[in-house]
Amino acid sequence: LYYLRWYALYSGRNATWGEIWLYDPDFERVSGWAVPILWCVVHGWNDGLVANPNGEVHSVIIPVPVSVMEKVGTYRFVLHFYDDYADSYKSHQVKAALDVNALWKGGKVALVGIKFFSLSPADQEIHFSI
Repeated sequence: LYYLRWYALYSGRNATWGEIWLYDPDFERVSGWAVPILWCVVHGWNDGLVANPNGEVHSVIIPVPVSVMEKVGTYRFVLHFYDDYADSYKSHQVKAALDVNALWKGGKVALVGIKFFSLSPADQEIHFSI
């Protein structure tokens, strides 16, 4: 299975690292992907860590093996990004950004719920049929 995961990064600096983790209906982590190796269909290359103060929108392709989605229920994609402001922190270490998620309803109905950050409430969730 391949999923498109949309997100936007808002910052004056690019992220130093990013990962997308997949959790099963029992909240057990079943898989994960490094964002720098995922292909962004918006920009046409692996640029998933690029940020912009006005928001840099990305849509990365996530290859999910069918074998990790054995249980019926809701699967969650959780994004983990780390900032690039270590030079301005007292500890001189990068910090994790706020984690967000998207939903996949399992069973006979395949639906991906994508959280997309926008100022317009109408654009907050976009669904793609699989």
